[in-house]
Amino acid sequence: MNELGKNPTLYAGVFLQEECVSEVLESLNCFIESARYKHWFTLPYMGFLVASAYNVAFITLSRDMSLTFLPMHSALPANPRSICMGMVNNNHFVQVYLAADRPMPPVASSWMTYHKRAANGWMFAYGNRQIS
Repeated sequence: MNELGKNPTLYAGVFLQEECVSEVLESLNCFIESARYKHWFTLPYMGFLVASAYNVAFITLSRDMSLTFLPMHSALPANPRSICMGMVNNNHFVQVYLAADRPMPPVASSWMTYHKRAANGWMFAYGNRQIS
């Protein structure tokens, strides 16, 4: 919630619709153990938020849409990290451990348009591992 709340204008562009910012904020505003469907983790919107909030390359794998999300505004750290999640049974995610230097899904296209110049290093670090 913090990442989206601090950068609503950036994410209005990334999400391609200003209304999506308030919808995603509302869906994240859930602090109960068993969340209703409207509060579930949704991609691609939340993928951008995870990458930026945790300063990681966030890789998602599924039959329908596999993407890599990179931080939108932070520089590449000395020891960059990645987190990979795979969709299982179309209703939940599990952590997936990728071997070093394995191919990755393409970077989400909105990143190319909306990332800040300081974040360019992420593409240099991960761009050569993309598969189409």
